[in-house]
Amino acid sequence: DGAALPGVVVAPWAELLDPAALGDAAPTDAAVELMAHLLVSRRELGAQFGRGAVLATADLGVPAPGVVAELTELIAGLPDVDLVPLSALPSATDRMIVADAPLTLTLPASAGPDLTERSARIDLTRIDVASTGSMLSDAATVEGWRTALAPLLSTGIDDTAAGSVLDRVSTEVRAVRDSVQPPDSFSVTLTGRSTELRLRIENQSEDELLRVLVRPSSSKLRFPSGDMLVMLEPAGATRVEIPVVARSNGTSRAEITLLTPNGRVIAGPVVVTAHVNAITGLGQVITGGAVLVLASWWGSHLLRRRRARRAAAGLAIDDGIVEEPFVLSPDAAEVGAGNLPDS
Repeated sequence: DGAALPGVVVAPWAELLDPAALGDAAPTDAAVELMAHLLVSRRELGAQFGRGAVLATADLGVPAPGVVAELTELIAGLPDVDLVPLSALPSATDRMIVADAPLTLTLPASAGPDLTERSARIDLTRIDVASTGSMLSDAATVEGWRTALAPLLSTGIDDTAAGSVLDRVSTEVRAVRDSVQPPDSFSVTLTGRSTELRLRIENQSEDELLRVLVRPSSSKLRFPSGDMLVMLEPAGATRVEIPVVARSNGTSRAEITLLTPNGRVIAGPVVVTAHVNAITGLGQVITGGAVLVLASWWGSHLLRRRRARRAAAGLAIDDGIVEEPFVLSPDAAEVGAGNLPDS
């Protein structure tokens, strides 16, 4: 449509700057060969014009430092070749002229497969790699996934090949998350105000030490430690103890969710039904008062029964003072009767 587009032509000899492609070649040998390609290219394009080349790998990555160091020494001895920052390259490069006219490139209407859907899938897979990678202690595995995804956003790779790589990476990422197995939902009885909730989490991977975030939540239970980062040993189960404080008696519901360290859900929530029998605070006061009322009632009941028995036995009870009746022996009664004056 007449608009200008930035572009770059990748020269075949860019592989001389790729650390992975050098093999056994010495940096000096690679620098000499690269310098020869640059000088020949400059002569073919016209030595009287300013030409430029970006020192980078074929995917515009960082070049091999050893080769760049050797190339810098070679350039130092040449008066018409210089190293400049990338920002200075446009002003140091002349316009390409072919047959006394600027070179015009006509681009095809279609430059390969539509990458819209592939781009969206690559983005989602990269998110998976980042979240699952936070579980791993081995950085090489994560770097391998990223390296596999890096070249896929290119029309030079067809949909079949790109889909195969995306499927492989997604399967490996999913296998890491699926190796974490939470416990089934269960019930527990809490007999103290502060106690611990015990979980058993499995890591079914054979050799990967995994980091998992354990997040408990409940409306009637409080978890002082909040989210807990737990290390799961490979090929086994790890016992996790979560501090918990009961806010009230009765039956409470808690949920335990397992997440990656950067917050993506792995499994759960696991439902825990907690039966709280802890008597605390106001409950102790109420219970103690009830015990005192019961004891007072029982004492009053016993006193009433005692008074009733004494009254039945002919005892006088006045305001709590018991007076025994005046009883005489038969002899004393006769003596007393004989001494009574006549009336």
